[in-house]
Amino acid sequence: MFGSAAVGVDGAWEGLSPYHLLTRSPARVAWLAALARRHAEPGFDPDRWHALDRIAPPSLWMQDNPLDPGAAPLARTLAVGLRGDPEGRLLDRVERLDFGGVTRLCLSGDTLDARRLARLLSCLPALQAAQLHLDDWSGFDFEHLDPAAAPHWSFGGLGPADGARLAEAPLLGVVEGLWLSGVSLPAFPVLTARAPALRSFALHNHADGDEDDLRPWLAALPHELDNLSLWGKPMFALEALRDVTLSPRRLRLQMDDAQTLLSFTRRGGMDRVDTLELGCRRVGEAALSEVVERVRARRISLAGAPLTDAQLLRLARQSPGLQALDVLGTAVTARGLVAALEGGRGMSLEALAVSTMPQGNEALLALGHQVALPRLRRLLVFGPPRSGMDGRLLRALGAANLPRLEVLDLLQSPLGEVTLPDPLRFPALRHLALDRCGLSARPAEHLWRRACLPALESLSVTGGGLAAGLGEALSALQITALACDGDALRPEDLQRLRAADLVRLQVMGPMDEGVEQGLLDALADGAWPGLAAAELPGTRLDDTQIHRLLQSAAPRLMDLRFGIRGVDDLAALSGPALQRLLVLVVHNAERLSAAFLQELAGAGGLPPGAIAWVDRLR
Repeated sequence: MFGSAAVGVDGAWEGLSPYHLLTRSPARVAWLAALARRHAEPGFDPDRWHALDRIAPPSLWMQDNPLDPGAAPLARTLAVGLRGDPEGRLLDRVERLDFGGVTRLCLSGDTLDARRLARLLSCLPALQAAQLHLDDWSGFDFEHLDPAAAPHWSFGGLGPADGARLAEAPLLGVVEGLWLSGVSLPAFPVLTARAPALRSFALHNHADGDEDDLRPWLAALPHELDNLSLWGKPMFALEALRDVTLSPRRLRLQMDDAQTLLSFTRRGGMDRVDTLELGCRRVGEAALSEVVERVRARRISLAGAPLTDAQLLRLARQSPGLQALDVLGTAVTARGLVAALEGGRGMSLEALAVSTMPQGNEALLALGHQVALPRLRRLLVFGPPRSGMDGRLLRALGAANLPRLEVLDLLQSPLGEVTLPDPLRFPALRHLALDRCGLSARPAEHLWRRACLPALESLSVTGGGLAAGLGEALSALQITALACDGDALRPEDLQRLRAADLVRLQVMGPMDEGVEQGLLDALADGAWPGLAAAELPGTRLDDTQIHRLLQSAAPRLMDLRFGIRGVDDLAALSGPALQRLLVLVVHNAERLSAAFLQELAGAGGLPPGAIAWVDRLR
């Protein structure tokens, strides 16, 4: 639920905030672009933006999300792909925009000039964390990095010689947070011993090494550090935790060795933990019980762990200020969840992710009724097909007191012909995901009434989320982001779709030929002036259609994904029309290599730094 927890202050690294999106939806990009447009308009409510900012710090991913210049001042995370841009022209573009609010920078590419990076860092006064992943560090001079540019640093792809140069750089003497990925421990200098100010440390997917190699790294860390994240394979090196005494405030730990986990816990490893993400699928119930007895965290993710109802109840009683809870894939039942949240223990909860089970799901109907959740902002309920969950959950949630709920994802929960209450109201809901839920037309028509969803901006109904009634939803709601199935769109729905003020459109799977042509016409005609991203993987376009699509009158379209009929049709991928795209994905072109698309940059096609690749649709 927390994403990839790593080093940094709250929100500096994605995952340390409990408010990271629980869904796989395009809502964050849609919100960002839509709010940016409104930012300059009279009547813009800054409190509304700040509420979203607390939930998920907005990101501008120049690799796979559109870059909207008007949204730049609102961005908190900026990611830039540098492959194919040795001269750094994309970074020049970044420097010309106002990214003064960015706190997290992510750069990846082949190589990078350290002086060029230093110039970029000087344009980011609020920066807290810089994440760099390069294929080749040999020409990178760490001496040019300003130690005052950011307190937290992440390095990926370093070789032993690169690590030796980093160990001698002034930066390491003052760095507060260090995140390394893919390093070979035996050949690497112990960087933690060269970093006296270190408060946060993350080691992910190290290439090789055992507990004897990791032990000096951990021994050099301060006892009461802020963050510790040890994740990925190989996990056998984590046996070094048996011999060290560490008490982090935020902990992300992946291990299946019960004895190591118990030893770490008994040495005080869990005593100060405020944010816990524990990946331990095979540690056993007894070992987990002892760990749970020591946890007093506000943000807890135990997804996939062998957690029981009794353990969750004990955990909730010990954590009265619980803000975020992820028990997806555990043995916790609905009755156990409700029992853990009763008595006011759910009053502070802002994010909840839970799986339904084959028995006892009726207890979930108490959420928002007997169990008060006045601060809950995001709720994910995963309902496997045989879980027995039905539309009563949606009915109960709609009638409950959930005044702040902004994201609701009922993934795979079979809703069917549910009878919805009147009044039914989600006053603050901005994103609704009903993917693979099969909601029937009659309850859908009831749900789409504007009084039920007055704030909705993003709707996702892929995988048969709606049995029927998508057109009615488009007529009734004022959404800016839509994800749906191609076969759910009817020709008569296209006019309603044209009337929507879309920022992002995702149509999955094949569609009727007339619907496909209607969508292409709408894109080419600029029916959605604010559209920044269009994903149509189920299409089979020929060269004429591709050419027309690239000439789209949508001025902000920078992310385009579509399928083709044959390799020969890619001849249309040329010319200045591609220059505005930062992302181009072509499906069903398995006989081509990505190098073909990269060559377009040198032929006046895609701009340097843009991401282009081919993908076989499966």
